[in-house]
Amino acid sequence: MQRYSKDHIGRRDFALRTGGSLVIGGLTTQTSEPASYHPFWPFNFGSQDRRRNLPDIALTHNPQLALCWKVDTPHGQLGISLPETILVTHVTIDHVSRDFTSHINLAPRTIYIWGVLDGEDNLEKRQILIQGNGEVASVLNSRYEPAITGGLLYIPLARLVYDIYAASHVQTFPVMKEIVDQHMEFKEVVVEFMDNWGGSTTCLHRVRIHGLGKDELVT
Repeated sequence: MQRYSKDHIGRRDFALRTGGSLVIGGLTTQTSEPASYHPFWPFNFGSQDRRRNLPDIALTHNPQLALCWKVDTPHGQLGISLPETILVTHVTIDHVSRDFTSHINLAPRTIYIWGVLDGEDNLEKRQILIQGNGEVASVLNSRYEPAITGGLLYIPLARLVYDIYAASHVQTFPVMKEIVDQHMEFKEVVVEFMDNWGGSTTCLHRVRIHGLGKDELVT
């Protein structure tokens, strides 16, 4: 399965739906749009161009990024249950290239990646990071948790900006070094996008979560 969950960026995608990940409905923004958004619409009218607007789209290998999960507002979030507990190291955000869409303003911009805390070990490590003066403490001073919490406790894994003007439309970002250094492992993560590039709605084409699984971790 690991072989099939890698692609041209060379990192395993633990968030891939066919690899065993699941959308956590209670931690995911509800949408009213009945059909997914096609970036090339209205130039294609085939039956495959309009599908149910499910958040699972963002966890799917999406050839040419032909479909996206459309959220009704600039702000939203996606809860993901990974197939196993991992040490998260990187996150990749995919959006259709600005060369192939007139709706690039629907791309997410400022994004927080949150880890759902579970277990005494992670709780103790969170307390250490809160009391420090690093990036984790800095983020928590301005934003403590995602908008939809489900009553759970969180720690920020990354704060990033997807850049529509970057050379590549597939952009990979590192998790905060403190999280990796503390060897914090997670089974559930939340991808929260705070805004976009000027649209009234936001399109999330694909999110990838990278890291080290149980077979790769050295104890």
